[in-house]
Amino acid sequence: MRYVKAVIVRNHTVREYILTSMTLKLLYTCFSPAWGGLEKYALELAVAEQRRGHDLLFACQKDTTFEKEAKNAGIHCRAFPYHSHWDVPLMLHLRKIIKEEGRNTVHVHKSRDLRVVRPAVMGLTGAKLFYSLYMNVPGAKRDLYHRWIYSRMKRIFVSSSELRDSAAKFLPVAAEQVAVLPYGMETDAFVPGRAEEFRRSLGLAPDALVIGVLSRLDPQKGQMDAVRAMPRVLQKFPKAHLLLVGDESFDYIGTEKKRLEEEVAQLDIGASVSFLGYQHDAVSTLQAMDVFLLPSLNETYSLSMILALLCALPAVGTNSGGTPEQLGFGKYGTLVPPQDPAGMAEGIISVLGNMDEAKYRGHAGRAMALELHGMENMLARLEGEYRS
Repeated sequence: MRYVKAVIVRNHTVREYILTSMTLKLLYTCFSPAWGGLEKYALELAVAEQRRGHDLLFACQKDTTFEKEAKNAGIHCRAFPYHSHWDVPLMLHLRKIIKEEGRNTVHVHKSRDLRVVRPAVMGLTGAKLFYSLYMNVPGAKRDLYHRWIYSRMKRIFVSSSELRDSAAKFLPVAAEQVAVLPYGMETDAFVPGRAEEFRRSLGLAPDALVIGVLSRLDPQKGQMDAVRAMPRVLQKFPKAHLLLVGDESFDYIGTEKKRLEEEVAQLDIGASVSFLGYQHDAVSTLQAMDVFLLPSLNETYSLSMILALLCALPAVGTNSGGTPEQLGFGKYGTLVPPQDPAGMAEGIISVLGNMDEAKYRGHAGRAMALELHGMENMLARLEGEYRS
């Protein structure tokens, strides 16, 4: 009866009371100076959790794009200077937040954050530590230091079975501590369609065959291979056009775009390649494409590929990392060898030459992505982990 009385006194509906009683007090961290897929996804996750009524605080690095975007999104954000991996003032700030605000569910989104978060929770027995691993572990990390870093980890979340196997093999954690949790997406806006007006704004001909790469400019992302594949594609399809969408990675500002532009000039294909930079309207950007290309050397699990599948785009991706799993090992798109411009060109040509089949596979990929990556389903699983 006291629950009913509480509802009446607070003038809440039963549903509101239940939601309030289940509110989580979350601390997310992402002390990254960059603004790429990892950072965008961590912020999207925070927005979704806050929308569901949870009390979420995001700790991030001061004077970064992440801080600006978090505040623009209405996220309760606290930004700190980040001086080093062993930033003692930052450790103390985080510890104070956890203790005084009761934020005992801590979710780390950047591996280097563990160096300040792990010391911050020392002795705080009620603090539960979670970590999203977005990248493959490059080698064994089972020394004494890493055993201590991971000793408080309740769960490590990964996006694919390939990444799960890598984490279990190289990190000092039990296999059952690693859970595959597919990325959650707000899927409503990403639908099949053709953004004619956006295409016209780019100066593209109505009959242009647009091949798009949506990724930050970075040697590991394979844009150079895409550029080098274009002469062979243009021999077969003269109206093909390559869109490179994204800004340079933090470590390659001022160098990678220049390197790519020089290669475009050397190959004399400037009329068939466009550099768009970062685009806020991802839906129109994707709907301007006829084929989505993921040329990465080794992509763990591509967020942009998920969005392309949601738009039912014919897809070409490199046969490495988590991309084969994303494309159903060829069921939802075409796989090509990594670091092989000639092989990539042949894959693109095969798709452009048989668009009916490619579109059929694209729609099958959309059905899979809708089922696997719906945000609400993923959040229900995530919150179950937080509460367990």
